[in-house]
Amino acid sequence: EGGGVKSASAAQQQQSPSPPPSSTTAAGGSSGSTLPSTVRRARKIQNVDLEQKLASLKKENSELTRHLESTQNKKSKGLAEKKSRIAAMERVVKNLQSGGRLLDGDGGSDPLMTKPGLAAFIKEYTDMYSDYGEARAASLNFHLQQLSRLIMPTTTTKMGLWTLEQDDAFFSNTAKGSLAGILARELQITETQKGRIVERRMEIKQITANLKRTLELLQQLKGAANKKHKLFKDRMEKCTRILSPVQVVKLLLWVNKNEGELREVCPGWGSEQIIPEKKGGIK
Repeated sequence: EGGGVKSASAAQQQQSPSPPPSSTTAAGGSSGSTLPSTVRRARKIQNVDLEQKLASLKKENSELTRHLESTQNKKSKGLAEKKSRIAAMERVVKNLQSGGRLLDGDGGSDPLMTKPGLAAFIKEYTDMYSDYGEARAASLNFHLQQLSRLIMPTTTTKMGLWTLEQDDAFFSNTAKGSLAGILARELQITETQKGRIVERRMEIKQITANLKRTLELLQQLKGAANKKHKLFKDRMEKCTRILSPVQVVKLLLWVNKNEGELREVCPGWGSEQIIPEKKGGIK
């Protein structure tokens, strides 16, 4: 019986396939050592690419979160904050009418009753509420970035547009390593389908040209918007430098108080559009 067990065990070992040689013991050793290094290099490149994509997604998520919080708080906090700032300006004017005066330096119980404090307040108010302020510019750039991202085609669409634009030589090259050959085998494309794809080449080229033109127009829009912000800011700063800080405060209060009358007197006051002049446009 013991000899039978040994014979069965020996027979089982003979029938069992031997394990494949490891990369370190493979014949010659060269191919085994090259393959892992190639794989490691490819994985390293892939990891770097994934890390960059992750960082980009994190940044985009942070921007979207900030924008969402800003949008949600805009209605609830924006009006209350503006009313509070207007009340503060009214307090300054009332104190001055009561015989108070602005201090040259810092100090005092009310920071707005100092020239540096009032100047800083006006700058903050301008950045927050003016159409050329930092808050409006940041919001505009955010939406333009989102629009640019949404216009850009996805990876699948990019690959499709590029492939469909190629000439006859591309599709006739059905070699094993060619892209056309790989796609033909993977998708099992027939000659009839290939012919119909080639027929759409001019339409695809027109679509690609329209996409490029759209992106160019978006860049022009971004440049025009930034130029408008800079122009408005420069012109308004020159105007406000003519006035004293107290006069600027009085002007802001007067505009806020008389918005209804201004809508009736100034054409287009209530519109959110700036209608260019017939000749020369906005200057």
